[in-house]
Amino acid sequence: MDICKYRKLYTNEIMSILNAKKICNLGSINSGVTDITPMWYIFESDDHNNLSFYFINMNDEANLKNLKETDKVCISFENYILDFYMGAYQSVTAHGTVHLVTDFSEKENILSKFRKKYSIEECQKKTSGFTYIKVFIDDISGRQY
Repeated sequence: MDICKYRKLYTNEIMSILNAKKICNLGSINSGVTDITPMWYIFESDDHNNLSFYFINMNDEANLKNLKETDKVCISFENYILDFYMGAYQSVTAHGTVHLVTDFSEKENILSKFRKKYSIEECQKKTSGFTYIKVFIDDISGRQY
């Protein structure tokens, strides 16, 4: 694999990675230093192909402080394709703006989608006590090496 040679991923390839993965890396800034946090996520696309990602912060005060200090984040995904002849590495990177969700019905909707994707008992708890984060995506791109 030559990391200097790559091709851009098509939109359908990017969406396939977003649908398949369970964890992404959420990058934020902490006093000028980049902080990367592995996170569970869900995402949705509207009729105009605008993407939004949702995260639930369960008591990570440092991460939440970063998101309140600066509302710009980076989200990254990786995918490794192994076939008989060769392997390929794919990466997807998105940049966006953070919005803290305060509406109760929107929180319930987000929690319901997390339950469906992850099927975990932890998601069946209350909606209060957690911080619900929505990231409006400004740009997204992918590469295959």
